[in-house]
Amino acid sequence: MSIPWTRTFMTPPRSRMPVLVETALCMLAIELLVRIYGLLPCQRAITAVERVLQVRRARHPGVIPGIVRSLETVSQRLPGRHACLSQALTGLVMLRRRGLPVQFHLGVGQTPLAEGPVTLVAHAWISYQGRVITGGPLTGLTPLPQLPPMSGMPRCSR
Repeated sequence: MSIPWTRTFMTPPRSRMPVLVETALCMLAIELLVRIYGLLPCQRAITAVERVLQVRRARHPGVIPGIVRSLETVSQRLPGRHACLSQALTGLVMLRRRGLPVQFHLGVGQTPLAEGPVTLVAHAWISYQGRVITGGPLTGLTPLPQLPPMSGMPRCSR
């Protein structure tokens, strides 16, 4: 037996389903890439995909709230823990695919001494025109310098 209000609360509108499916697939693929290969190879793969899927014209930034909402929805509904890194990289891919020049940021810091032993913390977020749109820098984090574009970087030999 289904309670009518639970169906509307739990089921997103049909109009949002394509972007939710895209978000879920992209987030799972990015999490898999990061776990298997690490962050830098994942960023190279994202850059390669961007070159293949070059967008002809930039979209209006009005799509940002919908993408952010889908990131939050998918992160809450997919089983497992979806860290800020996978959310930021997913948002980066989805918004750049739509022609928006968003920036990816990483920050590091330490937990305060009052909270117990000092531990290193890291956080990832994305911004558009200097405004944080997902993740948001935590207080006490030092943003790391932006990485140069991956396309011109020499490959490391092992």
